[in-house]
Amino acid sequence: MHAAIKGELAISISNSDTDNRKESAVHDLNNSEHAEFFTKFPLWHGLRLATTILGNDMPLSKLANDYVQSHASRLGELVKGLEAQNGAKESYAQQAVEAWSMAQQQ
Repeated sequence: MHAAIKGELAISISNSDTDNRKESAVHDLNNSEHAEFFTKFPLWHGLRLATTILGNDMPLSKLANDYVQSHASRLGELVKGLEAQNGAKESYAQQAVEAWSMAQQQ
């Protein structure tokens, strides 16, 4: 095969892979489970860390603890749904499951 054609084919395949990853990422963000996890997890994680570090010195500690507990339950449900999708290694679903697992170990 001519080198120029070979190079164009490689670029075409490479662009196709990039387009597929972009399309997958857009699909991931449009998925309501992904979007809900994407918005709730950082808030839950930050508040959980703050309540762990500050304990009773946390302002509105009861409210904060209630939020952490109620959202942990919902996030756990979302993770089960994301796990069931068996996402590819680099998918948002797989990264969300890994982040949840790591946060649970802290």
